[in-house]
Amino acid sequence: MKQLKNKIKKIFYDGHLELSKYYVVNFKAIFSYYFSKFIIDKNDKIYLNFLVTSKAELRMFRPIIVSVLKNNSFRSHVFYLSNHQYDKEMNSKIHESDNVSISNSIYPIIKSFNSKNYLNIICLDHASFYKQHSVGVDIMKYIRKQGGKTVCVQHGGTQEDNIDGHKTSESLNQIVFGKYVYNKLIAEDIDDQYVFLTGNPLHDLTVNKQKINIDRFNAKNKKVITLITCL
Repeated sequence: MKQLKNKIKKIFYDGHLELSKYYVVNFKAIFSYYFSKFIIDKNDKIYLNFLVTSKAELRMFRPIIVSVLKNNSFRSHVFYLSNHQYDKEMNSKIHESDNVSISNSIYPIIKSFNSKNYLNIICLDHASFYKQHSVGVDIMKYIRKQGGKTVCVQHGGTQEDNIDGHKTSESLNQIVFGKYVYNKLIAEDIDDQYVFLTGNPLHDLTVNKQKINIDRFNAKNKKVITLITCL
């Protein structure tokens, strides 16, 4: 029985047993593995692998995933690598989608190795905070070792510890909100070709909200201006 289990495990992880700590072998995962292998190998879309290890990823990925749900140019997989998951409403939107799925298989990550069409995305993979970021550090280090494309999205503010953390990210590429953090990282000798200034994805949620009822501010005939900054 043990030999059979080891053989199944070897097949399931395609030889990448390092990834076995994130997904256990079960019939649902095995079916998902072969199904996704068949589908993905026939598809030339751009794939985004969202690796959720904490509440930070849930918060930062939400507006990006909401945008991807409306864009059939992408295919995305959400990987729950911890106990943190989206609420029932968000999970339902993902399940009902044709281009975003919650993955029960590690295969889309394996498929990303040495593939130009895949990008693995995370927030917490800072080696200097290994105790808090251990899952992200380990998996992104392995993905990069295998030739996968990686990016770390800024999740905090402009505190020095956040900037110091970004300097030790295991991801090759860094997405930051504003020029302050961008310039700080460049000043730390991080190659500017790997740092991308994009603005804060959470602001997309703000501008897409319904208009504020200004009556409650006793501001009739006046305009309410929302000031949003990216540092």
